Amino acid sequence: MIDVIIIGAGPGGYEAALYGASKGLNVVLVNKHNLGGTCLHYGCIPTKSYFKNASLISDLKDSDLYGLTNLSYDFDFGKVKSRKDEVVSSLEKGISFLLKKANVTVLEGEVNFISDKKIEVNGKTYEAKNIIIATGSKERILPNFDSYLTSKDILGLDKLPKSLTIVGGGVIGIEFASILNQFGVKVEVLEYGDRILNSLDQETSRRILSLLKRQGVDVHLNIKVNSYQDKVLTYEEKGELKTKEVENLLLAIGRIPNLDCALDKTSISYSNKGIVVDENFETNVKGVYAIGDVTGINMLAHYATYSGYRAINHILGVKDEIDFNLVPSCIFSLPEIASVGVLEGNELKANYRGNGKALASNLLEGYIKLYVNEEKIVGGIIIGHEASILIHEIAAVIKEKVTVSKFKDYIHAHPTLSEIYRDCFK
Repeated sequence: MIDVIIIGAGPGGYEAALYGASKGLNVVLVNKHNLGGTCLHYGCIPTKSYFKNASLISDLKDSDLYGLTNLSYDFDFGKVKSRKDEVVSSLEKGISFLLKKANVTVLEGEVNFISDKKIEVNGKTYEAKNIIIATGSKERILPNFDSYLTSKDILGLDKLPKSLTIVGGGVIGIEFASILNQFGVKVEVLEYGDRILNSLDQETSRRILSLLKRQGVDVHLNIKVNSYQDKVLTYEEKGELKTKEVENLLLAIGRIPNLDCALDKTSISYSNKGIVVDENFETNVKGVYAIGDVTGINMLAHYATYSGYRAINHILGVKDEIDFNLVPSCIFSLPEIASVGVLEGNELKANYRGNGKALASNLLEGYIKLYVNEEKIVGGIIIGHEASILIHEIAAVIKEKVTVSKFKDYIHAHPTLSEIYRDCFK
């Protein structure tokens, strides 16, 4: 009998398959669409490819500061998209190669459960000792909306729109706003709440709002959208019902678990919020696991990967030290934002502006903020250049329960952005 059937080949599913196979398990990976899932094809990777272009354009705007005067260039979006497609294709081929090398059996087709431990793929039945559900998530939609764009649609465009209205000021909306604004698209963001990126602290939310506006992005808060039909957006602002014509609208109001695999034929406990799991990502059915977005707990790619590792470890009877309370979160706006841990407690803060490397590199916007509770560092948030890299040092010191007095004695090379940590203690 098959040891493990994994349903879904995103960063949770394919990584779990590779890890399980490396430990000697007989693994079957069922893939409905392309290897790599949403992350590789319609999320993390293609947007970071575009982010690189956006960052370069942003730097060119300051070219005079570096003695590069009278620069001119043509922006060829076709080449930008082709490069993005090549990156995605290359990574998908790499995943395919690794799975083949690891002797993972890959099945292509739609999956439906027949019972707790049985699935059907392309009319054929498969049964396994263990099943891992890694079906990911899908875009959240609104009723009375038609002809709108999703993040998948945006990444598939061959030609950039002249203007774009983004409904949603969360991570997806703000990343696209930052990138497309640098590409020359006239961008506006409509956010239902009273601030964007409301998972962050208020200071960071206000800072990125100010920076976006300075960069030319129009952001409107406390906007309730009602419908979008025939290119007309109906919305409420300050209690007043309004309408306006919107040529291109991106609906970016988050994602929901993808439960489209006939779970009703099983005893698995789930709701529209996701599949219910314990600390080992095992469902109420022994030997059936759910990882990543489909649980509704955390919708980050690396969370999916490490939850897959935990599930495989539990199948093997191996205990690990993965701490799911320490999942770094990164937002690739301009500048980047990253956070980890508990964002509450006494604040220790230092600005990029006071750092030698930042000043020499014209990276003046941003800060590192550490949260401390009884001398223990419990969380941190960074806004600024390379925040997505710098955040991991905070994650490490939290995991190792490093005190402030110990952390302040860590030697950081000079001149580097990492020295901003030292400045937090001055």
